[in-house]
Amino acid sequence: MGAGTRNIPSDAASDLLLLVPADGGLTTQAFPPLIWRLTRGHRGNVIVKLNPLGTTATELHIMGPFPPGDYGLDLSRSNFLLDTDQVYLWQLELLDPNTDAVVERSSGLIERLPEEFRSDTPAAAGLWFDALSELVDIGLSGRVQATNPAVLEQFLNSAGVGP
Repeated sequence: MGAGTRNIPSDAASDLLLLVPADGGLTTQAFPPLIWRLTRGHRGNVIVKLNPLGTTATELHIMGPFPPGDYGLDLSRSNFLLDTDQVYLWQLELLDPNTDAVVERSSGLIERLPEEFRSDTPAAAGLWFDALSELVDIGLSGRVQATNPAVLEQFLNSAGVGP
């Protein structure tokens, strides 16, 4: 897998995959889509953390359960704007349904570039989140629908993001 970094017990298989390259992703968008995949689902709650590097994270608690599938955070609905020329740490934690202890954690980096870097071909320009935004819609429930599932999987595979 190439997406983000993971912190799980060594004897456990990863259930959580952030859809961001291991070395981070670029965007020109103030509100890029933050997408994660749960391969087996999760009965507990989720905590999403987002912050510029070196600052305290803003936390969003999302109630479970979560069937297997793709989920997303629409930053515009959460009123969280990414500032330009900032690198952000995005973290997602799966909580145990009985104890609320963190059972799995994954993280990735996001850098927002100024508008002049926007491209009509974001994937070719290396604008990960701009390209991803053309391939997904985040519903009010947080479930993600791919506008073209085959193209989305090809995009993820081309960046080494995926199982």
